[in-house]
Amino acid sequence: MLKLLKCSVSAIILSGVLLGGALAGEVKSIAILTPEEGTDYGWNQQG
Repeated sequence: MLKLLKCSVSAIILSGVLLGGALAGEVKSIAILTPEEGTDYGWNQQG
């Protein structure tokens, strides 16, 4: 019974979030986050 209650509450919250996003306004800009480029500590230097 408790598992069913948790699942239903989760479903209601998730649907609220998704419907709230559908009613959002126009997107004017986005941000893309990428990880920092790794370093090879000089192993690939020329000469």
